[in-house]
Amino acid sequence: QQHIFTPLGMAQTTFLLAEVPTTTLALPHALDENGEMASTGIQPYTRPLAPSDTLFSSVIDMSRLAIASLNHGELDGVRILSAESWQQMWTVQTETWFGDLLDYLAPEYAYGWYWGDVAGQPVVHHPGTELGYQNIFLLAPEENLAVITMGNALAADENFFYAMAIGQEVLKALLGAQPTETAATELPVPRFEPSDCKYPVLADTDAECGYLVVREDRSNPDSPTIRVHVIKYPSTSATPAPDPLIGIPGGPGASGDFYAWLFGFSPAAEAWRAERDVFALETRGAMYSEPAFYCPETEADWSEFVGMSMAEEVAWTAEAYRACHDRLLAGGVNFSAYGFLDIAGDIADLRTALGFEKVNVYGVSYGTTPAMLVMRDSPEWLRSVTLDSIIPPDIAYLEHTLENTTVAINNAIAACAADAICNAAYPNLESVFAAVLTQLRQEPAVVTINDEEGVEHTVTVDDVKFVHFLYDSIFIGDGFTTVPAGIYAAYQGDLQAPAKIWLSYIAGQHGPATAQAGAWAKGMTYAAMCLQDGSVTDLATATAIYDAVDTLPSLRDWGVTHMLGEWLAPCEYWAVTPADPNIATAPVASDVPTLLLGGIFDPEAPPAISVAAAEGFSHSFFYELPAGHGLLLMDCAIDLMTQFLADPTVAPDASCIDAMTPNWVLPE
Repeated sequence: QQHIFTPLGMAQTTFLLAEVPTTTLALPHALDENGEMASTGIQPYTRPLAPSDTLFSSVIDMSRLAIASLNHGELDGVRILSAESWQQMWTVQTETWFGDLLDYLAPEYAYGWYWGDVAGQPVVHHPGTELGYQNIFLLAPEENLAVITMGNALAADENFFYAMAIGQEVLKALLGAQPTETAATELPVPRFEPSDCKYPVLADTDAECGYLVVREDRSNPDSPTIRVHVIKYPSTSATPAPDPLIGIPGGPGASGDFYAWLFGFSPAAEAWRAERDVFALETRGAMYSEPAFYCPETEADWSEFVGMSMAEEVAWTAEAYRACHDRLLAGGVNFSAYGFLDIAGDIADLRTALGFEKVNVYGVSYGTTPAMLVMRDSPEWLRSVTLDSIIPPDIAYLEHTLENTTVAINNAIAACAADAICNAAYPNLESVFAAVLTQLRQEPAVVTINDEEGVEHTVTVDDVKFVHFLYDSIFIGDGFTTVPAGIYAAYQGDLQAPAKIWLSYIAGQHGPATAQAGAWAKGMTYAAMCLQDGSVTDLATATAIYDAVDTLPSLRDWGVTHMLGEWLAPCEYWAVTPADPNIATAPVASDVPTLLLGGIFDPEAPPAISVAAAEGFSHSFFYELPAGHGLLLMDCAIDLMTQFLADPTVAPDASCIDAMTPNWVLPE
């Protein structure tokens, strides 16, 4: 389980009967007294020695093993055995009488594998049979083909090896002239396939999981399929509404435990689930979707970056992203199939696969972009859409981030100055902020700090890192209430908080690049962003825009280094081809009932963007809250959305906004 099944993503495979859901368990069949095939109703696993006839699996999981086998022990970048060991395992060791049973089973035996010949091609295989069951696992390595046949019946004597014979005939057809009729036997696309839940946070919960199977490239009917991970959170109502809520995470490509909690168990989710089922649709190419484009090239001992400036860290990471891009591209990845239009198509296909007439959609941050594309392209099945922290498709987001961050920080400083208690605690905050940046720009502070494991580090905090600290602080929820205290602490020589944020930042940048670690699949992130922002702007244009922003030099340097250097620069080489015409970046107009939520202190998606987007919506309600990015962490936003979902045609009562007062972090 630890060394083979889990690494290969064989979530439905186990040796333990108790772990198999009874609803998915195949029962054996045999001929009854009337000569009719009937279920025996028993599990006749009679052999005392595992693993013979004690493995529970599915065709899908065994297909993953087959692909890994054809790759000599590797699947999706995960290797379970060296290629050399795999070849040794397939090397013929002896002869066996078993080859006489069927004409395609030659009497040659390797380590656990039989070798034979089908249609003139060498075939490695392993059959299996038990009372009421029969299976065959066939591989034609030279042709890169696999056939897996699994049956749950005991046939009459003349057809005793029916499953093996079927597998043989299918392989013969594949190795010869494949009949066109086989296309009719393909499973429908899109479709939903249940699976085990991947997130540890979902263990022992009522969450249900699966995969949405779709075409990678919808413009090509022969395109391979991909699997997009889906989590279902059943309604707590005995009579749930017929129109579920589909949640779309931001990023693009962000997910992990936070979103698993947000869509399933947060206060917002509790309100949603009280009325309807909730589905969390992860992003194609990210997290537990298959494939997922992670960049292990960024992994390193993060302590190596403690003493670096942000510019030095971004430069090192840029080389890692370039290497990741080149590796994925050489492996045949079609980055152009992982943009927001494709994600919007996944939303539509999920509704189709699950059979719902109408759905509600909630998108946050970069999840609002595909949600808006769905509003434009498929409005007929949308009951309502909630857009939280909006990034419209026609906005070159990265061109505006410096201005947006400047406005957000200035709003926080102005809010403190307008509040008697905050202003008394932190007078002249604007000038103090400018003084801190000037001091750190001229003479960066050397800070000694311990990490979570008690290891001591020395961090140099300059003005750029301090700006990044404020950006991180103000980003989510009511984080703006910490900004005055953070500025004054730095003014008084205490820079522990910015140093701590730097350690957290580099640990996230250079930790394990895996779904299990909650990392972003940056290969997908850049594909989406470069198809969007990278298709309408470039590094030179965005830099010129930043140079024209009325802001402090320290903020400008942070924006050019972090927002452009890390997020936009890779689009100079990322291999994507936008649609022609580029409909993914066209403005959206819609009459779908829409709730828009914007945060006054949001450094990425300020309310002004929401106001502009709402001009194209004939039936929308916009609310501006005193908060940062991601409004559904605030009770008032939850109340507004709950009212809206109850009746999307009526404007919610927004009196809770007036009751929101900042709880400033004050000196002790």
